[in-house]
Amino acid sequence: MDGLAHWGNDGRNDFAAGWFGPRLLNESVKRRSMGVWEKHSFWGWATVVSFALTAVLLFIFRANPQWDTAISSWFFVVQACEAAAPSWRVCGTFPLVHSPFWDGLRNIGMTTPRAVMVLTVLALMSAFVFSAKPDRGRIQLSGVGLISLFLGPLLITNWILKEFWGRARPFQTTEFGGSREFSLPGTIVDECARNCSFVSGEAAAAFWLLWLVPLLPVAWRVGGGGLILAFAIFVAGLRVAFGRHFFSDVTIGATLSVTCICFAYWYAATPLAQRTADAFLNWGQRMAAPLHR
Repeated sequence: MDGLAHWGNDGRNDFAAGWFGPRLLNESVKRRSMGVWEKHSFWGWATVVSFALTAVLLFIFRANPQWDTAISSWFFVVQACEAAAPSWRVCGTFPLVHSPFWDGLRNIGMTTPRAVMVLTVLALMSAFVFSAKPDRGRIQLSGVGLISLFLGPLLITNWILKEFWGRARPFQTTEFGGSREFSLPGTIVDECARNCSFVSGEAAAAFWLLWLVPLLPVAWRVGGGGLILAFAIFVAGLRVAFGRHFFSDVTIGATLSVTCICFAYWYAATPLAQRTADAFLNWGQRMAAPLHR
């Protein structure tokens, strides 16, 4: 059967109710919400469009490198250099990075995706702990969140791009008081040893929270999605204001994360994903069997 539509045939498509509870999600809203999972082709096209947008934006940023330095300069305060400093040296700082208030907000931005990750894992585990017949829908869609997290913020962003592309962070470049050379986004250079600027891990993690939007009741999606998007933009903006990332870093990190979300939803409706979910369901039931004797 195509997509996830067949879940409704045996009453196992109550994932949304498992997350939101019957008081918050009535049957009519639940049915409309589950229609999202049936749009296999929609998520396929969304993946292609999002990936294409990422490529186009990267091309634009590479063609206009002055955008990165210009935007970062909005948050940079020039200061007098020491007398011994060479004449070409630019001295200054990104003052927001030293503010306890803004640093506290940054910590919230880092903690929130981690908390959602933990809750997603707990939701997956609770499907086996609290029921002898776990909800297959919860397993499949918890997997969407974890797969998109693994592919986007973890594998592509932190384990590949940030480790091997070597782009110096703004505060490390000569334009902003550092000693490293500015480089184009996407170019592999040797200006940073590890945990480098391209792309932003915190921006990718914040935009990963958008995977929750399709799980919201239909009536809440615009408002809830808008709040999540505003939060993600704010988190990304702080990284630029702190001089820790260029604008291109946070933008590409965001679009890569969205691409992985769309791919994960598309993959969840494939026969391979359904067979994997069934195998995981059977394994989990065997592991949790002693809890239900």
